[in-house]
Amino acid sequence: MKLRSILLFAMLATSLLLVSGCVTSHDYNEEFSCDDFEEENHRSGEFELEVHDKIRLELCSNHTAGFAWSAEIDNEDVLAEEDYDYIEPESDGILGAPGTEIWTFEAVGEGTTEVTMEYSQAGGDIQAKWTYTMTVTVEEE
Repeated sequence: MKLRSILLFAMLATSLLLVSGCVTSHDYNEEFSCDDFEEENHRSGEFELEVHDKIRLELCSNHTAGFAWSAEIDNEDVLAEEDYDYIEPESDGILGAPGTEIWTFEAVGEGTTEVTMEYSQAGGDIQAKWTYTMTVTVEEE
């Protein structure tokens, strides 16, 4: 009886490992420094995702100078903002050092959408200093 229980447990554990190995994820991580944007102010990317896949962007940002990124998603039935965070700079007391904004988007439905991100100072009709545009196509799993 004890051997039968051990064999049953081993078969169940093996089955779970095999099933979990069949799950695929196409998560993307993109990182852009301030130098990247100084070289090219307007950047773009194209992504092909499946539902539940994610895009994680790490973007240089200097909140101490009043700058921040904003995002506009054309079709939120296709892609949704999942998370946002700002990481303070790891500088030794240097005023005005840039930090990092981390944006995470999740594919939520089939279709194509465009995300327009602009980096500018808050307040007023100030033209964006930098932009990042993503074209995202989501297909069924």
